[in-house]
Amino acid sequence: MTPSLDNQQLLDKWEVINAGFQYYKEIRDRLELELRQRMEAEGATAIAHPDLLCELQYPSPTYDYGKLRGLAELVPPEELAKGFTPAHEETRVVPDKWNMVKIKPLAKYGAAVAEIIEGAAIPRTPRLVIKLKGD
Repeated sequence: MTPSLDNQQLLDKWEVINAGFQYYKEIRDRLELELRQRMEAEGATAIAHPDLLCELQYPSPTYDYGKLRGLAELVPPEELAKGFTPAHEETRVVPDKWNMVKIKPLAKYGAAVAEIIEGAAIPRTPRLVIKLKGD
């Protein structure tokens, strides 16, 4: 690559390039923050561009398992068992497990059930993705 440079010169070049990367990363981060804020203010999930894909990607929410416990009073046990494994002891204590793919449909048992499920959702910040189309 650059065999004529000694180690000190290689490190000096690395330092200069790294500083440039940091500078441009800070600018890119500020641009992304501004784009995210504008999109959220406008209620947009994407911005049209001929060469770039720019969209907010919302990760799946996490859930407050303590709040989901209220489902036990409102949903038939056999239905709840499809998506819930109570805490139990094996060689160690295994915490409650909730399979939200199977729990969410239990909202069909009424508004109170749906309210518990929705109330247990812990919102997450969307991730802004900008990339060249076709990548």
